[in-house]
Amino acid sequence: MPTTKLSFCKVRRLNKDIEELIIEDSIEINSRMMNEFHQFIDEKHEKNCAVLENVENNYSYDFSAQLTASNSNRICATAVLVHRYASARIFSSLIKMPRETPWNVQVFYHREHALNWLNEQLEQASVRQRITRPVSTNEFKETPASGSPAPSLIEQPTRT
Repeated sequence: MPTTKLSFCKVRRLNKDIEELIIEDSIEINSRMMNEFHQFIDEKHEKNCAVLENVENNYSYDFSAQLTASNSNRICATAVLVHRYASARIFSSLIKMPRETPWNVQVFYHREHALNWLNEQLEQASVRQRITRPVSTNEFKETPASGSPAPSLIEQPTRT
């Protein structure tokens, strides 16, 4: 698996469509760093890709980076792999921040679950790209029934 070193992280190619991001310890990610990562993705991928953000170290995002985390047109999904409950709570808050560009992201405790979800998201993105017929504004939009619980953004940990 080829690995590339950026100024604040390592990016490891897991397969042709998935990059693993491992951010260095004690870093505060800023918008310049986010732009560096997005530029790397744009240069390496001609179509949709996915990111596995492996939270092995302690780091944070400054406010501008929090707002621009979802700004890459090529990243169709991000799975955040956490190893501690506290990290899951922090990322849950980060995910819920309002932003201009929607962010398809979920938090996982298990690597295999994260990779399975990323592959599903890549397949769905591929299907969406193949659909070329224009959508009529008069078409029925299905919405969940009122009172339905919102889907969880965090995989529930399993006890062993």
